[in-house]
Amino acid sequence: MSAFVIGCLSLITTSAMIPLVRSVAVRRGLVDRPDGPLRPQPRAIPYGGGIAVAVGMSIVLLWARLQVPTIVVVGAVAVLLLGIVDDLRGVRPLQRLIVELVAGSTLVALWPTAASFWVPMAGAGVSCAFLGSASMNAYNMTDGSDGLSGTVGLFAAGGLLAGWLLAGEAVFAGIAAASCGSIVGFLIFNWPPARVYLGDAGAYWMGFLLTALCIPALLSWHAVVGVVCIMALLELELLASVLRRVRGHQGLTGGDREHIYDVVHLRLGLSATRMNVLYGLIGLVSSGIGVMVWRGAPAILGLAWLAVLCVSIVLLYRRLRSGRVVAK
Repeated sequence: MSAFVIGCLSLITTSAMIPLVRSVAVRRGLVDRPDGPLRPQPRAIPYGGGIAVAVGMSIVLLWARLQVPTIVVVGAVAVLLLGIVDDLRGVRPLQRLIVELVAGSTLVALWPTAASFWVPMAGAGVSCAFLGSASMNAYNMTDGSDGLSGTVGLFAAGGLLAGWLLAGEAVFAGIAAASCGSIVGFLIFNWPPARVYLGDAGAYWMGFLLTALCIPALLSWHAVVGVVCIMALLELELLASVLRRVRGHQGLTGGDREHIYDVVHLRLGLSATRMNVLYGLIGLVSSGIGVMVWRGAPAILGLAWLAVLCVSIVLLYRRLRSGRVVAK
């Protein structure tokens, strides 16, 4: 089954499932209610979009009979269940981190150079654990504005799809295509004003899958730089959040409204739709550069682009602190 067909089927199955999942979420009270600055939406919005994404993708991937290591499937199911529980009643940060690390370590089955030696396998497993956990939390951080998580995820998955298609890897290209299709199906209902949210279940699921698509590519310096560019919007959001909270002596697990997109949205006065368009354009450029570097373009091109993004973010926060940015 071609990547195009897989993507189209994932879009159809996901978009068809969301109204059903949304209805169940409303009846069960699985909704995100307005609650001060951390939840500024004007009305209660049901979760469940992430469940529809995961189930829709799974149906299509099973039908396509893609050969995915069983242990990786177990890790994906574990993070999905973790997210569902987190959406329903919450999970303590330490417990959540442990599950994320254990699930992320299953991605060592995709590590290209782990071979059968225990020492490199152990090192690769630890690396996968932290990469998986970082991606899951980074993706969750983008789920704070209508349409943003889908926009960021779509261009990251799209870049990985292009890279794997050029590499001739049908399995990974199929998973990336299913991710793109399901995200588009979700965005139909999450585009401003949102009618459903992704929830922790969907954020953990997508963060895990994107990491799974990145790890097999890490065969060369060019590929590493390229993949970092493709995932740049997620990585920089996580890095900025950690540095901001450490510098401000804040806890790493608490929520706030000082994410990069919050600064853009609340301080520069951009609407959610315009912000998504801005993020989409940046994601398109970042993924395009990432794919070119991954496939052999000079690594300095990717490093220069990452430097531009980092400097832009630093300047944005400096303007915020200096009080020169005023919300409209």
